Amino acid sequence: MHVKCWKYLTQFILVIIKTKSSLSKLLILIIVSLILNSCGIKHNSIEKDKENTIVSIDDFSNFNTEFKYAKNIRLDQFETYKLISILNPWGNGDTLLTYVLYPKGIEKGNLPKANYTIGIPVDRLAPMSASAIGFLDELNAIDKISAITKKQNIYNLSIREKIDKGLILELGFSENINFELLFASNIDMLIQTPYGPDLSSDNKISEAGIPIVYNADWLETSPLGRAEWIKFIALFIQEDEKADSIFNAIEKDYLDLSAKAKEYKQNDDVIIGALFKDVWYMPSGNSFKAILINDAGSKYYWNNTPNSGSEALGIEVVIKNQLNANVWIEAPYKTYKDLFAADSRYGIFAAVKNKNTFHNMKQMHDDGANNYWERGVCKPNEILSDLIRIFHPQEYQAEFHYFDELK
Repeated sequence: MHVKCWKYLTQFILVIIKTKSSLSKLLILIIVSLILNSCGIKHNSIEKDKENTIVSIDDFSNFNTEFKYAKNIRLDQFETYKLISILNPWGNGDTLLTYVLYPKGIEKGNLPKANYTIGIPVDRLAPMSASAIGFLDELNAIDKISAITKKQNIYNLSIREKIDKGLILELGFSENINFELLFASNIDMLIQTPYGPDLSSDNKISEAGIPIVYNADWLETSPLGRAEWIKFIALFIQEDEKADSIFNAIEKDYLDLSAKAKEYKQNDDVIIGALFKDVWYMPSGNSFKAILINDAGSKYYWNNTPNSGSEALGIEVVIKNQLNANVWIEAPYKTYKDLFAADSRYGIFAAVKNKNTFHNMKQMHDDGANNYWERGVCKPNEILSDLIRIFHPQEYQAEFHYFDELK
């Protein structure tokens, strides 16, 4: 339903509630019917849409999904249901929460207890994370999106067009969801990102009967581990086999590229990112970015740091240890003019003097939506290809996907 139609409809519903006269209520209901028809929606059309996808046990996918790189998912498959456990990376291997998936339209029967019990395949969903949008796009499932986060967070052109036409509702940012629109969207599930073991901030959503699927791909420490979460999303729309095929192709290309990079002379060192409020968050040695850098054939000064997150450094520390690094990637500026304007001290790095500095904003809208975080999480092979070209420009030529040189 178009957002404006919903606005008018809710106003009339409030009038109906307050109106005591039966005749007046009848007249208002007729007006409501006209509003629904003018919006291209007939009574109960959403409910009928949700009933369109009915499966039987025979149709229930028995494809054996396996997670090879993702460390925070466990899947147990049975004849009539699937049990998914998302592990708690903030604890000692404890489970963050569980899902039981069963064939939609079939009696639930004796299913085990779980945080959420969901009939699949789901037809209407709301992804609130960029990578979930990338996974759904790869699975050709964009048409299942009924609601979504803010448009400015989304790179996908098809989704942005549908938002403009009122075909997809904008729910707002995750921490400030428009609950009126959320409940109106009549979704089967909302895809959320967990940022800690306490998920109580989403209680209002779950208490309203909307299942929350937590896409925790960002907690994986390897690029292929993050990309493998496409299989997790696919379980809810019964595209298990398709996701496996997509991931296998990504994995093969990634491993082939990494093997090729090992044949080239190793790049000396690379700087990543930039200052943020006087702190330089340099990826730690066990982070997915450090793995990407090593797989692309470059040394990295911070390889020996044990964390999987970032090292909080001052610029003096970076200058002391990486002044002569010959490459700088993920500089958050498209021009050297902007880089110098942000901090004149950047000019002393060898990578800047040699004009060997790159940003990762080649596919980015003016409002900031960057495909690096949308499609790139699902396609680490494309990011790896970009990095190999940056580190080995003489040996490897390929079109940039996400990176580009500062002008």
